[in-house]
Amino acid sequence: INCVQEKLTDPKNKEIFLKKMGVLPRDFTLTKPFSNQEKACLNLLYQGKNLKETAKEMHLFYRTAEHYIENIKNKTNCQTKSEVLEPLRYLK
Repeated sequence: INCVQEKLTDPKNKEIFLKKMGVLPRDFTLTKPFSNQEKACLNLLYQGKNLKETAKEMHLFYRTAEHYIENIKNKTNCQTKSEVLEPLRYLK
């Protein structure tokens, strides 16, 4: 088990593993790293906040938060917020 855990500490190996397990869509690839604002937005959504609450907590306009989510979906080749958030449950 330790060998598997060591291999999964490498982000690329973790991505390959999650794709093989069917957790990540096969075409899920991170084309560019997330900005700090995108990470913060994603973190709040993962905590169960909706987009309106996320924008308010980050002191942003709703459209700006929506734009961050669109960027995240584009960077991960996902179509929905749910597709983006699903793999996060397995990365802890």
